Amino acid sequence: GDQPLVMEVLDGAGKVVRRLTSAAPPRAGAGAVPGVRLPASAGLNRFAWDLRTAPIDTVPAQYINGNLQGYRVGPGTYRVRLTLGTHTAEQALRVLPDPRTSLTEAAFVEQQTLLATIHARVGEIHRRVVTLRDLRDQANAIVERNARHPQAAAIREVAGNLTAALTAWEDEAIQSRQKTFQD
Repeated sequence: GDQPLVMEVLDGAGKVVRRLTSAAPPRAGAGAVPGVRLPASAGLNRFAWDLRTAPIDTVPAQYINGNLQGYRVGPGTYRVRLTLGTHTAEQALRVLPDPRTSLTEAAFVEQQTLLATIHARVGEIHRRVVTLRDLRDQANAIVERNARHPQAAAIREVAGNLTAALTAWEDEAIQSRQKTFQD
């Protein structure tokens, strides 16, 4: 059919920690984590969740020296929800602690809280950079559209000051001039 199969993994509080779909994932830009496509052929399908949350939002065409995958969830009870159109099925699942570790439940909770905070903050910074790039593009477009306006010089100056401030913030936030060792 036309409708994609959707699989959501929910934590014990009912918050979606990962959402996967059979729809074609958006094309990953430079530095982005490639999208995972949920299999949805007629008959039996198998999918192994990597126990990770959703990847961190990325900045298009930005080299990132690091891993943007989501973090691994901690031990606990989760629910898997499959949805196709109006049909939904849910199943509980339990993630067990790695037997090679001796972390307490409190330590796992503390770790998950820290990872979730870092994940959210980095994602927020990346989303703000994308928004600021859009604002910079809008300012440049206003300058171009008003090239013959009697106040063109003033418009160009204000837009230049704005774009310089936006670029300075972006450079501080994500080191936008960072290159690979090959550049």
